[in-house]
Amino acid sequence: MKILYITNQICGAAGLERVLSIKARLLAESYNYDVHIITLNQGNADLFYDFGTSITYHDLSISGNPLIYIKQYTKQLNAKVKEINPAIICVCDDGLKAFFLPSILSKPCPMVYERHVSKEIENTSEKFNVLKWLKNKVIFKLMYFGGQQYDKFIVLTKGNLKEWYLKNTMVINNPLSFYKEVPKSNLDKKIVLAVGRQSYQKGYDRLLLSWKEVLNSNPDWELHIYGKKDPNLNLETLAKEYNINSSVNFFDPVKNISDVYQKASIFVLSSRFEGFGMVLTESHDTWGTLRIF
Repeated sequence: MKILYITNQICGAAGLERVLSIKARLLAESYNYDVHIITLNQGNADLFYDFGTSITYHDLSISGNPLIYIKQYTKQLNAKVKEINPAIICVCDDGLKAFFLPSILSKPCPMVYERHVSKEIENTSEKFNVLKWLKNKVIFKLMYFGGQQYDKFIVLTKGNLKEWYLKNTMVINNPLSFYKEVPKSNLDKKIVLAVGRQSYQKGYDRLLLSWKEVLNSNPDWELHIYGKKDPNLNLETLAKEYNINSSVNFFDPVKNISDVYQKASIFVLSSRFEGFGMVLTESHDTWGTLRIF
């Protein structure tokens, strides 16, 4: 049976890509499904996570102004889906366009939507903004309409169910990201670890402010933050302003994240909101007993 995943790109180092690499590879290699993945403007970019060798990839190259872009995307996507002829389509795209895919494709087979983030992802500031509030109201109305067109609407936790007033919702938690048992941390290094891309959601600005207080009584500890960097957030500048930059280290994403967990003693989750943070299961799997804050 052919299973088709439609997403944006799978070359990044975020949670969606990691979850998809685990599930798609498992379906292809352990259950012998014919798995296909359609990406958008990915080109020949290398994949960050290991998707195995049994998956067929298709990439759509789309450009132009919004009207041309939509027309190209609709035409190319329909042609590719017709060519693949899947038995089921799974959409892994947290953007607004994903909610229109059942209509764009005229729903040629059962379609499942997989939501990998909380609806709160639309909030990018703690300050109330009327225009932003109105924009989100419109976006959420469109999401609810489009979400009803799917056969199943998958969220990550029971808490996420409360965000969607749909009759087709169900919960499927994220899988464990480590296939094999990994060595446990000795918990003997004075390192506090945070993992995740730099964004408003992850709350690293609040973490740095908290770390300033921690250092007053624990000056020999270090804070290590791993994740895709966003220069616009000015986190390194903020660390300097707080005079904590000598104890704070920002690292790019790494493939063998289990090695990073093994060198830390405490994991901290500073997110303002989450769907289901894979880092929680990863840290627990590495340490056995939770030392999470």
